[in-house]
Amino acid sequence: MIVTILTLTERARRLAGEMREKLLRDPTIISVEVIHRNMDLGKVFAESDIIVGIMAAGIMVRKIAPLINNKLSDPGVLVVDEKGSNVISLLSGHAGGANDFAIKLAGLIGANPVITTSTDVNGLVGIDIFAARYFYRILDPHLIRHFNSSIIQGHRVELHSSRDLEALIDDDMRRTYTYVPEGDEVVRAHCNSRVMRLAPLKLSMGIGTRRGLDQIE
Repeated sequence: MIVTILTLTERARRLAGEMREKLLRDPTIISVEVIHRNMDLGKVFAESDIIVGIMAAGIMVRKIAPLINNKLSDPGVLVVDEKGSNVISLLSGHAGGANDFAIKLAGLIGANPVITTSTDVNGLVGIDIFAARYFYRILDPHLIRHFNSSIIQGHRVELHSSRDLEALIDDDMRRTYTYVPEGDEVVRAHCNSRVMRLAPLKLSMGIGTRRGLDQIE
């Protein structure tokens, strides 16, 4: 995960340094860059997975407004006040991971995570959160609102797949999700008379070497 922290004041810059130090201890974080004042937000928006602005929410909204494109592709955007008291998930809370990151960051700095999406407020896992958390691409994004609204209303989601998804349905998902062993690799989610398809993303892993070594250390 590539994280960019934006600051406008010296106090915010000091807090950003503390955040960076703590975040880099997390193996899921690839890099953390702190940008102070002068910033090309277009480049930041295109290259970051998560953007954290230590500034007023209104300032961040004005900065990112021209860049917002799609909830499934925009980076997660958060704001933190200068005292580090509140971490607010502002944009792409589900697919962009801002909600989960707000909880993670708040835990690191002893802050209060502020999350306002309906499913999360009601202690439920939205279909887009499920997809982002377990690396699925939603092939029918127009159905996200229907699924999440149905989940809030108490409807269950059946996940039909040849893959064994039982292990993915942890405690916070059991209220809503049921695994049905059926079909192919693409998950077909059934909820309130609608069917959504989720395709697994392909992950590649490799091993690198350092020049001049004749054996693995």
